[in-house]
Amino acid sequence: MRKRTLAIIFAAAFAAPAFGGGGDEEIVVTAQRAQYSDYSDTPHVSLARRADNIITTVTVVCDTRDEKQREQELRDTLRSLISAASREGSITLSVGDDILVDFNDTMLDKVIIPDTEKTETSKASIVVKTAIRPEDTFDSATGRIKSFVDATEKVGRSEVLVSGSFNLSIVGPEKSRPELLRLIADDARATAATFGQNYEVTLDGLQNQIQWYQSGQLELSLFLYYKMSVKAAQP
Repeated sequence: MRKRTLAIIFAAAFAAPAFGGGGDEEIVVTAQRAQYSDYSDTPHVSLARRADNIITTVTVVCDTRDEKQREQELRDTLRSLISAASREGSITLSVGDDILVDFNDTMLDKVIIPDTEKTETSKASIVVKTAIRPEDTFDSATGRIKSFVDATEKVGRSEVLVSGSFNLSIVGPEKSRPELLRLIADDARATAATFGQNYEVTLDGLQNQIQWYQSGQLELSLFLYYKMSVKAAQP
């Protein structure tokens, strides 16, 4: 009897992907790809890990009547946020929707826009984030952000408003590919063993980009869309 063989088609799975997420890009977890919006067919093999950061969008609003003064008050409040974040250490500021980039004082005029819903009002939206610590709960992580916003000096008639919703972000999800592939390979071996001697497993699609979904308040599950087939090995 020939020994049971395990044929796993890795199809360049260990090669560097030709798409984003392989480096240090920080990606918002809620920014799911449209073609994968239905998770009913998600493979059962996944890699559990904590998110890297918890984030929320804050809007700096000012309704000072004079436009030049209003925009200056917004700039000063934004600078106050930048300065406070650099002193605090556990808070960082970013901009972006799907992929986050660091926010600094060279971007002030780019983020200040008129408030289309209120006359003589301008606003600026930025992302406030804090790294998720091993001992963190949702309340402790979000509490750091809320305390930071409350303590930051607001200039003139400026206000800093928290959006009310918190999201997670992940940095470089493709770095988890080797560990996820090991889990998939272990599952494939166990599946082949279930069928007995002289069966082999073929996996297709391991070259696909890593996907993710939120599996807990601070936790994520990373996975790959792949297909597995089991058949008798050829003599």
